[in-house]
Amino acid sequence: GEVRSQGGAGVRCHKDGMAQFDVTPRINGQMLKEYSGKKVRLLGKVTYCEGNALQLESNDGVPFKVAVAEAVYQPGEILEVIGSVNDDLTVTEFNITKFPENFDMKNYTDIVHLSHQSQFQEMFY
Repeated sequence: GEVRSQGGAGVRCHKDGMAQFDVTPRINGQMLKEYSGKKVRLLGKVTYCEGNALQLESNDGVPFKVAVAEAVYQPGEILEVIGSVNDDLTVTEFNITKFPENFDMKNYTDIVHLSHQSQFQEMFY
């Protein structure tokens, strides 16, 4: 089916006309362990890149590595990574979105916390 990005979810439209949502939770670095084996969104600032690997510092200050198809990013760039969390807590990227250099990572941290509180989950997923 067709996939269209919409906030935290992709929408798959099936031949029967029913939409099925592909939910991708936003997490921070401290949550990586909880999401091993799952698809997530994670924001970070590039600290190092070489070959097919990036090292980022998450919005909450936790370093993490991302396996990418091509390391075309520069240290200091802010990226939102959609990918799968591996057992070793590295992330294999499916998609990367570059954010502006002046992006407020604290606001993103606040959104991550809100999105995991039960009274607000319907707003995000």
